[in-house]
Amino acid sequence: MQTPPQGTRTVLLATVCMLVMSLGAGVGAPYLLYLDVRDSRAAIDQQLSFFLSDSAVAIFTVAPLGGAAMLLLASGGIYRLTTNQPPPKWIGKSVTRVAGILLLVTLIAMLPARYAGNVYWHAQIRDTGYVQCPKSLTRGAQWNTIAWARDPDYCRDPHVRYLYLNSTNRMEEINAYLRRR
Repeated sequence: MQTPPQGTRTVLLATVCMLVMSLGAGVGAPYLLYLDVRDSRAAIDQQLSFFLSDSAVAIFTVAPLGGAAMLLLASGGIYRLTTNQPPPKWIGKSVTRVAGILLLVTLIAMLPARYAGNVYWHAQIRDTGYVQCPKSLTRGAQWNTIAWARDPDYCRDPHVRYLYLNSTNRMEEINAYLRRR
């Protein structure tokens, strides 16, 4: 029985980690963005009095670039594991250079993508008649949560704030309260 070359476990572990990160960035992050947009659209379509959105998910629009970079980096490990030899140096250098550029572009594009995505999406929500509640309503919760209401008075209602901070089913309980109000 032939023993595997030295460092095979390390290469395998690094390759698997990069493939998992590639899958997370390339598929998982856009899926989280899709879920937030879907839930917000459903709240708008149902004309809920109050709903929450996540301001951080717009950053995920550029995540597939990072996923592609991780996939490129994993390709070197896949090559080594399947051929039992390192990839030719010129391929390794080229792949590393392209992956590095993709990662750099991803990192640089994250903040502008988040800003542009939020500007666009918030305008879409406002156009349907919602107002953005002040951050004082969501203070003490997640930093990236934005509350939207049909009426600005809902944002100042102390019971809405109480339910927001103390309820496990926030949106359902807040909307039920606002319907009874």
